[in-house]
Amino acid sequence: MANMGGTEGKQHPIRRDWLKILIIVIYSVGFAAILGMFIKDLISLPQTNHSTTIQQTKQPSNTEQQTANIAHNKATLTTLVVEPIVTNPIILSIVKHIFYLLVWIFLFLLFPVAFTRLKRLKFFNFEFEVEKQGDNLINVLNVTTQKIYFLSKWSREEYANGYAEMAKNFDTIEEGIELVLKSLCEHYLETWDYVVDYKVYTGEGFKRDYKIPMIVKNAYELAQKRMEGIPINKENKDHIYIKNYLLTVVEYEGRDYAVALSSFDLEFDEYDAILISGLVSLALQYYERTEMLELLELIVVEEA
Repeated sequence: MANMGGTEGKQHPIRRDWLKILIIVIYSVGFAAILGMFIKDLISLPQTNHSTTIQQTKQPSNTEQQTANIAHNKATLTTLVVEPIVTNPIILSIVKHIFYLLVWIFLFLLFPVAFTRLKRLKFFNFEFEVEKQGDNLINVLNVTTQKIYFLSKWSREEYANGYAEMAKNFDTIEEGIELVLKSLCEHYLETWDYVVDYKVYTGEGFKRDYKIPMIVKNAYELAQKRMEGIPINKENKDHIYIKNYLLTVVEYEGRDYAVALSSFDLEFDEYDAILISGLVSLALQYYERTEMLELLELIVVEEA
């Protein structure tokens, strides 16, 4: 599936991170619920305090007074600090709900670990190293050069002849396009260690495939109109369960074909779009030439 970039005046569709939006909604609702519980407790506290005050107005007995004096003499620092908090319902409610908020916040700090590639997670003075950033500085010029060089290799005569030799056994144009796509995906894996999947559809088959996200299907007409690759990247590049897409639509013998690349890791850019469009165009030319050569061979055989 594909991934893409965009410039002003030439915007590409983006796969929105709906999971992130859902998490924010749940987090906000939970946060508001905890605050609501706290306010509810505060409202109900005056009744509790009133009943407590009535009980405290009763005169203690001599025995109770003596017990209180003994307990006061044996008071420790812990009882002096903890007892006022425990016995005061307002302070106790505040401490209890602050604890709930801290647990809620900490839960949603850890939650993204299961869905994204985090570099570092810090909570107060605790720091968790989730993934080392590593040395990911890539020479953009070098990457671009390798992509263009790969396209230029397929335009050489030896590649055209090799394609013709393998395409003799092909029955459909889909097989002819898949031949170059397989080579391209192997190049991505060997050169940059990116796993890329590919699939060729008829126009009707592409629209019927339920596995393709709707935003990718909606880009079909745009790809058909531009006659070039359309990258469709996920909004959150660190999301590990959503794919990037690269879509191009071509016409062969009056019929439309959709070519889709997909990857969890690779973000497709404009150069990937040029690369896929160029390769598919070469595949169509080579396949047509192969069919013409086969036709000429049949004519020669018949004349002989």
